[in-house]
Amino acid sequence: MLTYGQMEEVLARVHGVQDVQDTTFRARMKHLSKLGIPVDFKTGEYLKPGKGKRLEYKWSEIFQFVFCLECYQFGLDATWFTNVIKQYGGSINTHLSRITFSLAKSYDIKDEYLVLVPSMMTWSFRKTEDVRFGSDTMQLMYKDDFIKLISENIADRRRICSLNVTETLRLVLEAKKEVVAEAGIGADAGERKAKAV
Repeated sequence: MLTYGQMEEVLARVHGVQDVQDTTFRARMKHLSKLGIPVDFKTGEYLKPGKGKRLEYKWSEIFQFVFCLECYQFGLDATWFTNVIKQYGGSINTHLSRITFSLAKSYDIKDEYLVLVPSMMTWSFRKTEDVRFGSDTMQLMYKDDFIKLISENIADRRRICSLNVTETLRLVLEAKKEVVAEAGIGADAGERKAKAV
């Protein structure tokens, strides 16, 4: 589990943000909170810290921020990808947990790619579009299957976003290990900076 400050520091490192106080990065994180991220998959409700209560972030919540920030990197619509989390986050979490568990045990696993076939303009008015995780629109696949997919000349797949999920989670694990080691047990990034001053 991580504090918000630790999670923010981990995600900043994964995305090459030099200063966690960077206003653009912070704005993205705050915007995700306004859109209701993270979600409790059991209740479907927004998880927010109460007054005087510190929220500890588990992997299921960290994965949501990882997914959303990667979607930001693609330039995808924030409302769309937060809705994907709210509707299909449990399924996404299951897959990301499996990969993270495997990475924690051994780095010798096959890389898996999240493949998204975006239709941002038409999704808003095409009611039949299936954007479930595992559908033709969004899938997790091994490298060989990904290469086969992009080598097929299929008209509706002329537009593909791909993310090496395994490498992303590998970076998250490495950054988490560094942040926790630097901060010490229970200290967040803000407390660490305060001690340094």
